[in-house]
Amino acid sequence: MAGCGDRSSVSSIYGLPDWTKDGKVACIRGITQERFDSMGTVISKNYTEWLTYMDADGGNAYSDIDITADNASSLTMSSVATYAAYADGVGGGSFNKAVIYYFPSASGSHATRLEIALSSAVSFDWDNTGTKLVYCNTNGEIRTISIDGTGDALLIDVDATSVAWKNGNRIAFTYLDSGTSKVALINSDGTNRLNTNISGVSDLCISRANTFEVFGVKSSTYVKIDTQALTEATRIASFSGSNPRLALTGDKIVFDKDGSLYTQDFTGAAAVKIK
Repeated sequence: MAGCGDRSSVSSIYGLPDWTKDGKVACIRGITQERFDSMGTVISKNYTEWLTYMDADGGNAYSDIDITADNASSLTMSSVATYAAYADGVGGGSFNKAVIYYFPSASGSHATRLEIALSSAVSFDWDNTGTKLVYCNTNGEIRTISIDGTGDALLIDVDATSVAWKNGNRIAFTYLDSGTSKVALINSDGTNRLNTNISGVSDLCISRANTFEVFGVKSSTYVKIDTQALTEATRIASFSGSNPRLALTGDKIVFDKDGSLYTQDFTGAAAVKIK
């Protein structure tokens, strides 16, 4: 029984958002529970992390799965199935395991967990079918692997530093060219490499609305790269968040900043806090 004058508090932070296939927002939610005595001294403190997803406006949470035992980072959602994947155990800039959850119901009460061994991965994403992951490793290779852990295959060795796929039949990636990070693309089988010669872009996302368009962060702006015209255009002139993810409609992003979640469209309107 709590002592006379004891009080408790619960606070949440949100990060690593991404869009589900039906336009909801998934993220990692950190919950801190504290109990204080009558003098305000902390008696106990507990922190847990949960995989959750909600409506695009932040309402109606549909799932809460306790993932506290993992060291989750780099959450990515499949664009064609209700699959979530995140890196587990990042250390020294790389990780050797991806964790996948499949939600067969909206409540997530029967979520299935899979674990996939990766070899010194630094970046990963879903393929366009929801059956494989694409990743690049510390050797600069781009590889694919089935979600049952089989068929780990080399696509191309390109000094890659990050990858993005999910939509269409091409993979976007960044690579080092004499120390400068540049954007390029390959077909999903590793052929027909296209160098855009556009540099300094991170957090790549391929649009499902137009798979010839690649989006990302360049300095303090959010840009669109037209891979046919090999041009770039600003979509958000002043961007200061983290982990931006492009909506499947191609007209807005979700991102985190200071423990909260925001959405922002490309009309010039201000970001909207949803959590």
